[in-house]
Amino acid sequence: MNLPKKISVSKVISARYKSDRPADWDERIAGLDVIGTQDGETITLVSSGQQSSPKVGWSLMLTGEKPGVGFEWTLYGLPKAK
Repeated sequence: MNLPKKISVSKVISARYKSDRPADWDERIAGLDVIGTQDGETITLVSSGQQSSPKVGWSLMLTGEKPGVGFEWTLYGLPKAK
């Protein structure tokens, strides 16, 4: 895959956090989040403890790859408010 690459989250397959990122810094963890994209790809994201788990509708920029693990990412955009 050529990086950087912009993707859109269509579904969250598995997430580190059951809801929002914990407010307490001691409860935040780095780990893997698995998402489905609008293009039908399944992607494993390598997320830092500072990042929230991705949500449906978010645009992400894949910035790097950890071979055999997944892709590093940053939030690129949020869906428009309805």
